[in-house]
Amino acid sequence: MAEGQGVHTVEWWGNHNAVALSADGRLALFESGGNSLTVWDVARGQALHTLKEHRHVVTAIVVTANARWAISASYDKTLKVWDLVKGKAVRTFKGHTEGVDAVALTADVRWAVSASWDKTLKVWDLATGQTVRTLEGHTRGVDRVAVTPDGHWAVSSATEKGSASDDRTVKVWDLATGEAVRTFNGHKKDVNSVALTSDGRWAISAAYDKTLRVCDVTTGESNPVLPFESSLECFATTADCRAFVVGDEMGAVHFVEWIGGEQNQVPPRERATL
Repeated sequence: MAEGQGVHTVEWWGNHNAVALSADGRLALFESGGNSLTVWDVARGQALHTLKEHRHVVTAIVVTANARWAISASYDKTLKVWDLVKGKAVRTFKGHTEGVDAVALTADVRWAVSASWDKTLKVWDLATGQTVRTLEGHTRGVDRVAVTPDGHWAVSSATEKGSASDDRTVKVWDLATGEAVRTFNGHKKDVNSVALTSDGRWAISAAYDKTLRVCDVTTGESNPVLPFESSLECFATTADCRAFVVGDEMGAVHFVEWIGGEQNQVPPRERATL
């Protein structure tokens, strides 16, 4: 594909609440029509399957590395595991008492971690469909979650949209024990994105308070903090979380580099803005 050149544009009426891309770039999945998903062949530019078993809006999608399976979350309080070859649901996870807003997957495809408006996260065994454990500690609905590739750590954030008493915390969890090992309270407005470095040492969060925070899980220190001029809507990181792409509410895209070692951490610095 030529640099910066679009392959296909899919025109679909309405908003899209969730999108995902397979690791090989072959398949794209997106929420279509609220409670359904479309599996799209990127090279051919055509739909392969339409998945319609959810009863409410689909909020999040993750795809396994081999592009064989996908897991979707929904406001119908469930998660579903989909066979992308056959185009059908093979398992439904039930247990949350409110809508599910986010889901993350461990690299070995052993566990899925879901975040719900019932103020909890749940760790699911993908082979059996059973709940491994429930993570409790947030005081508001949980709407963001990310996990380390080894499945040891997870990071989450909570919010109550439209409320003056937002949780606004970022929590780091030990998935083996279900314990919250750290709680970070620095953000003054809703958190929109969270991530963990692959070794679980650093938690990164972006928020409406116009800051990107890098928190040391070992010491509990919320430093460094990188300020921006506008509220942050989203961000993505490299695998080692040493470089970030940050999107703000004004439409700017910021490229941020963070270079540091165990003994001498250098604050993140903005390298470019689009």
